[in-house]
Amino acid sequence: MPSHRYYKQKSLWEIGASVLLFGLTALTSSILLLQANGYWIDFQELSVQKMGLLVLRYAPSDAVVIVADTESRSFRGEYAEVLPPGVYDVTITKLGYHAWQRTAAIHPGAATSFLNRELFLQSPVLLATTSPDPTDVTTPVIGAGLLVRENELWIHREDAALQLVTRLSRPIRSAVRTSDQTLAYQVENEIHVIDEDGRNDRVLFQLPDDRERRIRSLDGGRRIRLIEADVVEEYQIQ
Repeated sequence: MPSHRYYKQKSLWEIGASVLLFGLTALTSSILLLQANGYWIDFQELSVQKMGLLVLRYAPSDAVVIVADTESRSFRGEYAEVLPPGVYDVTITKLGYHAWQRTAAIHPGAATSFLNRELFLQSPVLLATTSPDPTDVTTPVIGAGLLVRENELWIHREDAALQLVTRLSRPIRSAVRTSDQTLAYQVENEIHVIDEDGRNDRVLFQLPDDRERRIRSLDGGRRIRLIEADVVEEYQIQ
C-alpha cells in the first residue's frame, strides 16, 4: 500500500503541474491578446511594439505579392498584413508582366497603402492600325499637367509646385499621364512607363525608328495609341 509520503509528493506534483499549466495558458492568452490588439512581441529584445499595416490593391488579381521574401497570392487583387515596424521590400509579380517593386516603411499603429497598382505587359499586344481620328489629331505631344525640359520629365502637383519624375541622358520626345499613378513617355525609339514618383521605369517596347509619336491613353491607361501624321497604332499594355 502506498505510503502517506507518496500521496503527499503526488499532490505536490499535481499542484505544481496545475500551476505551470495555468501560467502557460495565461502567458499564451496574454500573447494572443496583445497580437489581437496590434502589438508584436520581440522575444530577443524582450520588448513589445505596436504593429503596422501594409495594404496593397493590384491587377491582375492573381499576381503574386512578395513581402520580405514571403510569397502570398489572394486571387482577389488585395493584400493586407499586420507587420512589425520596419522597412520591407515589396514586389508584385506575374509571369508575362513587368514586376512592380517598392520599399515600404511600416510605422507603429499606422497603415501604409499602395492602391490601384496595375502591372504592365512585357509584350504589349498590337490591337489595330488605323488612320488618325479627330481626337488623335488634337492630342498634344506633352500631356496636360506635364512638363518636359529636354531630358527631364516633370509633373505639376495639385499645390502648383513642380515635381521631377525622371532625368535621363537622352531627350524626351513625348509624354502623357496614363493614370493617377503612372506616366508614359518616348525617348528615342523606346516607349516607357514610369510611376509618377520616378520608380519602376520600364521599357514597354521598341519602335522601328525614333520618329516622334504622340501618346494617347485609353481605358484608364490599359491601352495607348501611338499617333503619327497618317497612321495610328493601338496597343494593349495592361
